[in-house]
Amino acid sequence: MKRLLTVFVILMLASSAVPIMADGDAPFPTKEWAVSTPEEQGMDSVEIANLIQYFSEPAFNFDSLMVVRHGYVVAEAYSAPVQKDIPHHLASISKTIEAMLVGIALDQGYIKSLDEKVLSFFPDITPANMDERKANITIRNLLDMTTGMNCDAFTDPLSDSALIADGVDAKECLGIPMNAAPSEKFQYCQCNCYLLTRILTQVTGMDMMAFAQKYLFDPIGISGAVWKRLDSEDLPVPWAGLQLKTADIARFAYLLLHQGQWDGKQIISSQFVKDAMTGHHETSFPGLGWGYEMWTLTGTDIVIPIGAWGQYIIINPSQDLIVIHTGGFHDTVRLMTHAGPFITQALALKVVDQALPANPEGTGQLKTLIETLAKPQPQPVKTLPETVKTINDLNYALLEPMWLSKADAVLASVKIGALSFSFDGGDQFVMALTPAEGQPAEIAIGLDGIYRVSSFEGAQVAAKGEWIGEHDLRIYFKVLGHWGIDRIDVTFLPGGGLYGVVLNLAGTWGVLGRGSGNFSGFAAEPQ
Repeated sequence: MKRLLTVFVILMLASSAVPIMADGDAPFPTKEWAVSTPEEQGMDSVEIANLIQYFSEPAFNFDSLMVVRHGYVVAEAYSAPVQKDIPHHLASISKTIEAMLVGIALDQGYIKSLDEKVLSFFPDITPANMDERKANITIRNLLDMTTGMNCDAFTDPLSDSALIADGVDAKECLGIPMNAAPSEKFQYCQCNCYLLTRILTQVTGMDMMAFAQKYLFDPIGISGAVWKRLDSEDLPVPWAGLQLKTADIARFAYLLLHQGQWDGKQIISSQFVKDAMTGHHETSFPGLGWGYEMWTLTGTDIVIPIGAWGQYIIINPSQDLIVIHTGGFHDTVRLMTHAGPFITQALALKVVDQALPANPEGTGQLKTLIETLAKPQPQPVKTLPETVKTINDLNYALLEPMWLSKADAVLASVKIGALSFSFDGGDQFVMALTPAEGQPAEIAIGLDGIYRVSSFEGAQVAAKGEWIGEHDLRIYFKVLGHWGIDRIDVTFLPGGGLYGVVLNLAGTWGVLGRGSGNFSGFAAEPQ
C-alpha cells in the first residue's frame, strides 16, 4: 500500500508543477456560485467528463463531484437519487471544520494560545498514566495529532476505535498511556478531536454547532448544516458527524483557498489558515503530511481534507483549483483503488492560466453526462417470477432483527422486527418495514433500475431492486446524504419462510450496528 501511495504522490507532484496565480473576477459565492465552462477557466471539458465518468461507475457509489476554478463552478454532478440540496456526511472532514473553529476561538480571545496545556481545561480530572509528558500536551498537539498518547487509528485501530465505540469521555481520553513526548510522533486519534470539542464548548460557552453556525457558516453563506450528536453526551460528533451540501463544502474550501478571507472580511486569521494548511509532521503514508486536522501533500501547497468512504476536498492554491467528491465507496480498499487514483487524476487535469478555445463538443459531452447521472433512463422491467404470487402481501415476522442504515447516525442502525412485500405488476413494489421500536414505514422500490425515494426514520431513503432468480430478490437501500448503501438479498423458501443477508457496501465498520461487521443475516416466517 505504501508503494502505491508513493506512486500517486509522485504523479500528483508532477501534475502540479505549473504555478498559476489568478485572482479571477468571480464574486464570492455567499449566495450562489458563478458558473462557467471549463475552457473559459483554462480547463478541458473532456478531461473533466472522463474523470466524472470513471468515478461514477456503480461500484464506486459516487454521490457528487464539483470542480471550481478561479471562483467559477466549471462542473457540478450528482448521481440520482442524490440531489444538490441534500447535505452529505463528511466523515473525517468534520475534523478540518473543527480545526477552523479553534482558529476562530483563538482570534476572538477565547483561547489565549495554541500552546496552552490541555490539562488546564480539565482541572477536575486526574488522568491515569500521568507523567511529565502528558502534562505538556497542548492544544496544538491535539490539532496536529502529536499528543504522544498511544492511540492511532492506522497503526493500531483498536487503540482508537475502542475508545469511541460505546461512548467517549474526557477522563478516558486523557488516561491513554503515553508512548512518545508531545510533538514527537504523528498518531491519528479521534480522542484528540473530542478533547478539542470539550475545550471549545467550555471556553466559548456555546455548543460547537451553534458557534460554527454563527461565526463560520452564516458569514460564508452555508445553510442547512447538520451535525450528528454523540450518544453518550450532548455534543456534536467531533471526528465525523458533520453534513454539508456539496456547494457548501466548496464554500468552506474557497475560504481556505483565500486564507480565511471572505468577500473583504477576515473570517479566520490568515496566519492560522496558513499554519493549518502547512504540513507539520510526516505521517505513516509516504508523501502525505498533516497540518491542523487535514492532510497535506509534501513539497506542495496542496491540502486534501479526507473523510472515510470517499469524501475528498482537494485545494490547490497554486492553480486556484478546488475539486470535491462525495460518495460511499468500500472503505477497506478505498486507499488502494479509489483515493489514490481519484486524487491523482483530479490533480492531473489540464490547468492553464488563460482561456482555452471554446469546445462545444466537449462541453456538450460534459453536460450530457451530468444530465444522465441526475436523471438516468429507466430500464425494461423483468417479468416477475411465480414466487410473487405466494409472497404478495404476506407479513413476515423476523426471528432475529434485521439491521438497516439509520439516517441520523454515524455508525448506528435501526433494527427491523417484521416486513412484507406488495407487488402490483408495475415498475415498482413496496416493502413495508416494522421497526422493533418506532412506526411502520412503506419503502417504494424501483424495478426499472431507478431509485424510488421514501421517508424512513425521519429521513429520505432510496431503494431499487431486481429479481436475480425465481426465489431470490435483491434490494439496494440508500439513506440520502449518508455514505452507505445496504444491499439486502432475500431468498424465499418453498415452505413459506425466508432468509436473507444485509451487506453494507461501504465496508469497514459499516452502518449495520456497532460491532456487527459488514453484514448481518436474518430469517422470518409468515405471521
